[in-house]
Amino acid sequence: MVTGLGADWADRCVATRRLVLTSPALLAYAAHHRAEVEQRITDRLAGKLALPPGDLRPQVLAEVTTTAWRLAARPWVHGGGQGGLPTLVERVARAFRAIPASLELSAPERPAVAEL
Repeated sequence: MVTGLGADWADRCVATRRLVLTSPALLAYAAHHRAEVEQRITDRLAGKLALPPGDLRPQVLAEVTTTAWRLAARPWVHGGGQGGLPTLVERVARAFRAIPASLELSAPERPAVAEL
């Protein structure tokens, strides 16, 4: 469970995200910050898993993690944070649960087209 954020956290989060969306400079800063977070996650995973330098798997996991968070949070923010933090937490959990099945997706085979 998430604790320590304060009763008004959801409102502040929504207001902040809405402000960021109005400013190219703030959007750029948010992208920069996200890249730093992804790099810290990558470094931590690579170290804990004793992976060799250049192994792409920790970076893939880091970016999948932040993408899942953004996909869960975006509609919550656009909806005004309806349901508060518990709703956001459930949306994030649902996004993470969708990752394994998403990785197993494949396009159906298309029938061969006869050459004219």
